[in-house]
Amino acid sequence: KDIEAPPNDSDVLCGRGGGSQNHRGNDRYRRIVNETKYRYLSSNKRGKRKIALELVSMIYALDPPGRFLEKHDWKPTYDDIGEERAVVKVSQALREGAPEIRKKIVADRAAREREHAAASAASYLNGGMVHLDESEESYIDSPNTAHHRRVASNGSTSSNNGLIPFGSGQVG
Repeated sequence: KDIEAPPNDSDVLCGRGGGSQNHRGNDRYRRIVNETKYRYLSSNKRGKRKIALELVSMIYALDPPGRFLEKHDWKPTYDDIGEERAVVKVSQALREGAPEIRKKIVADRAAREREHAAASAASYLNGGMVHLDESEESYIDSPNTAHHRRVASNGSTSSNNGLIPFGSGQVG
C-alpha cells in the first residue's frame, strides 16, 4: 500500500543510494545486523530464519514502530514490503561479509577446543583432582586411588576417605 507520510526514524528504507543508506532507521538496522551476524552464521538453517524473524520483529517493535519501506520510482511515496520480503532482506544483510566471519567462527571454535584439551590435560597432570559437587556425593582424586564414599541422605558419610578413582565411571 502507498505510504504518503515521510518515513519515521525507526523505518528501514530498502534500496540503493544515499537516501536510504543515510537514513537514521537504516543506521540502527545496520548496527543490529552487524551485532547479530556471528550468531546467524553459527546457526543451522532453521535457526537462521528464526534470527532473521527476530530482527524484523525488533524493527516492528520500536517506538515509533519501524517498517521496511521501498520507494516508488515514479512517485514520492513508499510501499511497506511486508514481513516475508523483510525477512529475505534481513537474511541477505546477515550474510554480507560471511567468509571473514566464518573464519573467525572456525578460529574461535578451535581456540575453545584447545582450551578444553589444555584444561583436561592439566587436570590429569595435577593428579586427576576434579571436584564434582560438594553438596552431592563425591570427589575424584588421583588415577590410582581406589577409595570412595557416599553421603547418605542423613548427611553421614560411609567409608573410604571420600575418593573415587579418576576414570572409574563411579559417581559416588
